[in-house]
Amino acid sequence: GLFTPPSVKGTFVYPGTIGGSEWGGAAYDPESSIIYLKSNESPELSKLVKIEKNDNKNASVNGRELYMTYCAVCHKADMKGEEPMYPSLVSLKDRITEDQALVRIREGAGKMPPFKHVLGGKEKAIVDFLFGKNQRTQKDYDVDEMKRNLSILGDSSGRSKDTGDVYINIAAYAIMKDKDGHSFIKPPVATLNAINLNTGDYVWTVPLGGTGSPGPIITKGGLIFIGGTRDKKFQAFDKETGKVLWEIELPGNSTSTPSTFMSNGKQYIAVSVSGNKDNPAGGVVAFALPE
Repeated sequence: GLFTPPSVKGTFVYPGTIGGSEWGGAAYDPESSIIYLKSNESPELSKLVKIEKNDNKNASVNGRELYMTYCAVCHKADMKGEEPMYPSLVSLKDRITEDQALVRIREGAGKMPPFKHVLGGKEKAIVDFLFGKNQRTQKDYDVDEMKRNLSILGDSSGRSKDTGDVYINIAAYAIMKDKDGHSFIKPPVATLNAINLNTGDYVWTVPLGGTGSPGPIITKGGLIFIGGTRDKKFQAFDKETGKVLWEIELPGNSTSTPSTFMSNGKQYIAVSVSGNKDNPAGGVVAFALPE
């Protein structure tokens, strides 16, 4: 069922954790009482894996093995990810520092959950792997961690030790595909829907170019703008019919719900774009609406 928890055997979840209407939100037209909502139909096989504890501090910590266990399900074995949901980690050192990567792994960000308690001090090994450094022993990493947190942790004597088992859902946010990379469901895997809130009826439904989180916005002139799909398209739809009136391929995957603003008497639509090898930092792209 929808709320069946993940298990060690594997639990089929449909829609999955990136299914449904997602966090990007909806656009609402008060004149017609119609809400415009993006929906992802991605299934997921959630599976829990027990994290085995290794007390051998002199054993070499293999960052690549840790990456393949905890990171590759989303960022892929070749580290190229699957935009826009899972960013590429190729040439990561050209975009962020090691400390920033370490914080991201420990505390999480966006859809990525925190891994601090799961990895148990091995986060630095993954960072070393991502940044192309030689692997070290767990004792080396522990010493670094002690030096790093000495002023924060203080005296740890008398504290109870967590002896509970730790499990991780290795398939969270991963789209269920076959061995050839095809979706388990018939396309479309994502749609834009117009729903009359007075009646609950669907006014129209149109396919989108893949799953993604960002939602739509609506303008006074009756245009629905939305991006955040895997084909990098940014599109404008007619609010009455759902017909595509305009589209463009962005330089990267859009990562936000669009926003609109006025400047010098002109209205603009802006959307953030993720970074890539040509433009690691990403940016914001704005389009002027016709008068």
